[in-house]
Amino acid sequence: MLVIRDQREMAFIKTITEGKYPVWIGLHLTTTKGNWTWVDGSLLNQTGVSLSAPDTGHSCGVWKENQIRGEICSGSFKWICQREAVLI
Repeated sequence: MLVIRDQREMAFIKTITEGKYPVWIGLHLTTTKGNWTWVDGSLLNQTGVSLSAPDTGHSCGVWKENQIRGEICSGSFKWICQREAVLI
């Protein structure tokens, strides 16, 4: 799943989703500490990031309407996978 590390990657996601297509990203809310954590174990750096999580139960991250939003994990969205580039 996608881990957004910087503003450049965020701009790329804005471009490919056009603000219209919500997609799962590799972000979830940990229940033990209540922190938003990426699938690689790193914490979400909320500096310059708009995170909207309206209420409890919205513990999975979605890129929706050009921002990161907390949604119910059983929602039906497409997802973006991330992997290392392969040199050809």
